[in-house]
Amino acid sequence: MVNQSTVNDTASLAESTSTCSNISSSPQPIVDNVAKRVKLILAQATATPSELHSAALEVIDVDVDVDENDVAPPAAEQDDEADLNTLKKTWRSAVYSFFKLDAVAVQYHDGRLVHFFPCGAHKCKLPSGGVRRFQDSRDKSSTTNLRHHANGCWGKEAVDLAFSGGKVQATSGSVFSAFARKGQQPVHHTYRMHTSNEVR
Repeated sequence: MVNQSTVNDTASLAESTSTCSNISSSPQPIVDNVAKRVKLILAQATATPSELHSAALEVIDVDVDVDENDVAPPAAEQDDEADLNTLKKTWRSAVYSFFKLDAVAVQYHDGRLVHFFPCGAHKCKLPSGGVRRFQDSRDKSSTTNLRHHANGCWGKEAVDLAFSGGKVQATSGSVFSAFARKGQQPVHHTYRMHTSNEVR
């Protein structure tokens, strides 16, 4: 069963293509494109219902979690993994000890190649959980961003000790000395009521 409105639409398109070709020859590619569309619509309109139902349907699988900007060609991804494995052998700085080197991953961020270093801290202070090192820049082997992140998550003292090669002490002080009061005066308690500003 052919829909009458479809036939009318295709007839009007066919008339418009003939009038466009008579107007001028400069928009010829547009006219050819419209003529191809008209032929396609006419072929669909004249097809029998059995031909329409017997046509093979294609299933399109859409992965919601994959970002369009983070997709790379599979062959390039394998080469990048191989490059990462060769680079791991050259990483000698002490700053790498603050990251999970066995979990360093190759990623693409906005179409740019990135090595992602996951932080080795139990609870990383960044929402990303690590550091991205872009590989298309001149300082792709710089460890400054890794050191800055390690200072934030592990503390400057721990990072400096790792770089100096010194022996880490079990404790750097007692809890009591950290919270001890300054001076030798005894603590005075007051029974005066707080003002409204002090209550806030």
